Amino acid sequence: MESQKKSYQIQVHTVDGRKIIWKKQGQPALLPEELVETWVSKFRPDIWEITAEGEMVGTGRGVRDTLKILKVEKVPV
Repeated sequence: MESQKKSYQIQVHTVDGRKIIWKKQGQPALLPEELVETWVSKFRPDIWEITAEGEMVGTGRGVRDTLKILKVEKVPV
């Protein structure tokens, strides 16, 4: 019997204290168990910002009302 692999969402902590789930195309982004640790450890909050709706955008892209990111963490689904 094959074991089911876990998936994780990414919870983004903003500098103003919000916690927002990262979304891609309006849906929570899911990362597989074998990639999530690397993704979280290599994430660079200095080059990304996030909207209140959860979409990440590159810093300086001119998107209005983005929030600065403090850190990210994995959340099991």
